[in-house]
Amino acid sequence: MKTMELELKSGEIVTGLFTELRRKKVNPPLGYPYVYDLRHADDGDWIDPVTIEEFVVVNHCGTLFTKKPVPMVSLGKDDNLGAIIIEWGFID
Repeated sequence: MKTMELELKSGEIVTGLFTELRRKKVNPPLGYPYVYDLRHADDGDWIDPVTIEEFVVVNHCGTLFTKKPVPMVSLGKDDNLGAIIIEWGFID
């Protein structure tokens, strides 16, 4: 797993451990009890996350484990909560 940092539209900075695998195939790392899915855009690069959500079926680009909960709002689709990502990157 790689350490990833997200900047959300709300101004929140989220840091966690990223994997391309779906949550069903990975055990949460010790100390990272919160798990979220990252979604890529329909017309974008499949590795460029645009939202972090409670659960993603279509356009899943990865899973992020965090130490703290991520503040989320309604994204207006499928009653799923999430947050818009405006910037992201991996931390060495």
